[in-house]
Order: sequence, then C-alpha cells, then structure tokens
Amino acid sequence: MFELLRDIYAQLTPRRRWQLALVLVLMVIGALAEMFSLGAVLPFLALLTKPDLAGIPEVFVQVLSFLGHYLGGGPLLAASWLFACTAALAALLRLLLSWISARFVYIVGADFGEEIYHRILRQPYHFHLQRNSSETISGMGKVTPLVMCVLAPAMQMVIASVMTFAILVGILLVNVKVALLAGIAFGGMYYLINQWAKNKLKKNSEIIAAAETQKIKIIQEGIGSIRDVILDGNCSVYVNAFSQSDRRLRRAQAVNSFLAIAPKYVVESAGIIMMIVFAYNLTKTQDTAVQAIPLLGALALGAQRLLPYLQNIYNSVACIQGSLGIAEDVMYFLRLPTHEESMKSAKNNVEERGFYRSGVLVELQGLEFRYASNLPNIIKSVDLRINRGQRIGFVGATGSGKSTLIDLIMCLLNPTSGVISVDGMEINESNRSTWQRRIAHVPQAIFLTDSSIAENIALGVAKAEIDMSRLMVAVEQAQLTDVVRQLPRGLDTRVGERGVQLSGGQRQRIGIARALYKSADMLVLDEATSALDSDTESKVMDAIYHLNPEMVILMIAHRTSTLERCHYIYQVVDGRLKLIKNNFSAHEVAF
Repeated sequence: MFELLRDIYAQLTPRRRWQLALVLVLMVIGALAEMFSLGAVLPFLALLTKPDLAGIPEVFVQVLSFLGHYLGGGPLLAASWLFACTAALAALLRLLLSWISARFVYIVGADFGEEIYHRILRQPYHFHLQRNSSETISGMGKVTPLVMCVLAPAMQMVIASVMTFAILVGILLVNVKVALLAGIAFGGMYYLINQWAKNKLKKNSEIIAAAETQKIKIIQEGIGSIRDVILDGNCSVYVNAFSQSDRRLRRAQAVNSFLAIAPKYVVESAGIIMMIVFAYNLTKTQDTAVQAIPLLGALALGAQRLLPYLQNIYNSVACIQGSLGIAEDVMYFLRLPTHEESMKSAKNNVEERGFYRSGVLVELQGLEFRYASNLPNIIKSVDLRINRGQRIGFVGATGSGKSTLIDLIMCLLNPTSGVISVDGMEINESNRSTWQRRIAHVPQAIFLTDSSIAENIALGVAKAEIDMSRLMVAVEQAQLTDVVRQLPRGLDTRVGERGVQLSGGQRQRIGIARALYKSADMLVLDEATSALDSDTESKVMDAIYHLNPEMVILMIAHRTSTLERCHYIYQVVDGRLKLIKNNFSAHEVAF
C-alpha cells in the first residue's frame, strides 16, 4: 500500500506537491487547535465542580485571569468562553481542512484522467492493436474509483493520523497512563484486525478490477453487435455474462465494505468498557467523586475525539487495500512512455512541405514485418520507390498484406527490419509525427463522432476554427453537395453515434471529404469507395485524380476499374509486391 502511495506521489506535478505541502501545514494547525480545545475543557469542568482556581495549571490561571478581567466576569465565564471559542475554532479548521483536502484530491484525479488520456492517444498504433479497447476504456474509467477509494482515503488517513497524534499528546498532558493505555489498546486492536483482513481485501481488489474490465467488454460487445443480438434473440447470453461479472464485483465490494466498518463497533464497545473501569478506579484514588469529574470529562472527550479518527485510519487503509487492483491498473496507464514532441507552427509546416531533396517522396528498402516474434512475416523483402505525383494501386487477396504495407508506409507500424525514408530522411521517433501529419487516410470503415457533418469532416479542429471555404471544396470533391442540400440543417446536421443516421455511402463520402480537407502530401484510400454506387464512385475518383498533381495517392481496391488510371498497380502476394501494370509513361508528372 505504501509503495502505491509513493508511486502516486511520484506522479504529482511540482505544483500539486506544493499544494500538498500547504494542506499538510493546515493539518498541523488543525491538530494544534484540536489539542488546545481538549486542554480547554479541563479548567471549564474544574470550575463547574469547584468554582476556584485550585488545582488548575498555572498557564490556565493566567489566561483565565486575563480573559475574566477583559470580559468583566469571573473565571467560570472566562473558562466557558475559552472552551466555546477553541471548540468553534477547531470545528472551523476541520471544515476548512475537509474542503481544501477534497478539492486537492479531486483536482489530482482530474490531472490523472487528463494525463492517462494524453498517454493513451500518444501510444503507437501497435499498442492499440494488441489491447482490447474495453481494457483501455476501463483503465480511463478507473480514475474515478482511484479518487474515491485511494486518493480520498489516503488524504483522510493522513489527516486522521495527525489529529490522532495531537489528541494523544493532549491526553498525555492530562494523564500519562491513560494516554499510553488508550494508544496501545485501540491502536493494537485496529492493527490486529487489519492484519487479519488485508489478504481478503487485496484478493477482492483484484476481483473488482477484473470484473470492472469484463463488464465494459460485455457491454461493448452487446451494443456493438446489437443487430445480431436482435435478429438472433440471444440477449440473455449477454445479460447472463454481465450478471455474473457484476454479481462477483458486488459481492467483493460488500465484503470490503463490511471489513472496513465492522471494527468500529468492536473498538467502541471496548472503549466504553475501558472508560467504565478507569472511572471506577479514578473515584477510588480521588478524595471525592467530584474531584474526579474534570479529569474524567477531559479523558472522555479525548476518547470521543480519538476513536473516530482511529476508525478513519483503519477505514482508509482497508479502502486502499481493497482497491489496489484498480489503482495498479490506473498506474499502468500513468507509466506508459510517451515521446513528447513540440508541435511546429503553421509557418514551419509550410517550410517542411516545400523542403524536397528530390522527386522521391517515399522509399522502402528491404522492408519486412511481423506482428510478433513467434509469428511469420506478413511483409517480406519489399522494395518500393514512390515519386511525387504518382497514383499507385494495390490489389491482392484478403490477408495478403495490403493494409499492413499501407500501415507501414504511414508509419503506424514499425518494420521488423528494413528502412522507410521520406525525402531522403529515414523515419524515426523524432520525425515520425511530422511525416504522419502530411498523410490523409480514408479507411473502409469510417468512424464518425456524434456531431455535425462539418465537425466530422474537419475532425479534431475546433468548430470556430473550421475553414469553411476549404471545407466546401472538400464537400464538392467528395460528391456530398446534393446530400448536404437535402438535409434540414445542412452541414450542421448531426450524424448520430458512429453516423447511424447516414447510409454507408454517405459515411464513406464524409470520410473522403475529411481526407481532402486535410490538404496532405499523400492520400491513402483503403477500399474507400466500396460502399459507393458506380456512378458516384466514378465522380469521386475523377475528382481525386484531378487533385494536386504533386500529391501521392495510394489506393487499395478490389474493383480494378477503380485503379484503371493509376500509374502503377501492384499485386500483393504472400507479403511480396508484384508489378502488374505500368501506365506511368502515359501519365508523366512534371516536378
């Protein structure tokens, strides 16, 4: 548990560490107020039972004399004011501390959520290929349980520990024996209970973390295949799988909740018994029972304040131990490495686009790729030279490696061996993102957000920053003009989640318009027109072929008619390239 808290502290920014230090200072001030309020009850109870200053510590006599003179009353009035003011001040400080600590915890949670999302989006493409999306979504979703079940309890544990120490010091000043006995007895009971329960709490934390991920996976699969679920009538299969995971999760949470709260009743009853024994013995050692009341009252108040803080410490420890699995999942994402690269200005981007060493844009040399070391190569010894302005088509059977080769050219995947060069420079971690920003990609399955058509075309651009003139050109080239005119709100029409309110052909045309809006150096079309009718496909392809003559266009298609105007057509066979058509002599490109 302490290793986890240390790792969490290591993830805090310098600013948050300073804020944490300020919270700790406020804790100390609150603890001093708590200790002072406990000390103030002693003269108050002493003057109630015996209205003189005999037996009261000298420091309190001086304070009471000053206050009594200032208030115009006797020592009892001064003691009453002192006790009331210290109690109110302690309460106000506790409220302030609770507010500030809660604010701190939740802003740290916001920091972690933002950082995790940032790190996930900055991971290479193969990271997302190797993980189920439900694991990633679940990892993001576990930030809230981390805040509620780890960060907040950890802060409460620290606060309660500081307050407990202050109260024990206060009791120590009143009666050494009782302070030592209370500290050892109550602390020992909580320690033994925690030692007995921690293994069960840790095991349940693993069950909760796994069940949370499994639930999201089942929900995604059920909703993602909703057509088949409805047609096959097998929703009970998904409901039963969800129920099993959810019930396993709830049982573990119920046990953890019981283990966190149960010791309170045991320790409280033991504390009452100890107080009864102490009160009985105290009356035997004092001359009268009245003389024992101030001391007994101060100790009773100390115990009444001490036990809730001890319970808070134990409850916080149990809560953290019961959430270790969730916390470890979140920490995994926080530790993901990223390669921070400064985003270049628009001016620099223009300079990059104009910096060409030759007519060669991309060159592949001895390229090979496999997804894992124990799997065969998907791409085998590929050499390819792509000049500026070329239109190149790729055909091949399903699984031949066409899409994998395209992913390598776009540097979404790292080659197992071989070199990828752009403008004579080998692609590496330092320049990868610069190259990728020069590429526009249209996949076969277009992802659309639940927003307007305009926002989907200019995906990732703030609505206020969309270049409408450039967007309209892209709409026209993608043959979307008539579609937009027929919609009630035109480009502001919302498309629904994943574009459910549009046809497949309309979704593909939005994807094409998105790529054209980017004004890239390379346009990649991966079965991008498969959902279009022949007439629309012909018009779209005609617009694409007449784009910037220096733009490279790579196309994967099953219909050879789509590729008929390509300069080169390659067939991908078992991971190798075979040139099957060369039209470049008839389509010379001027550089």
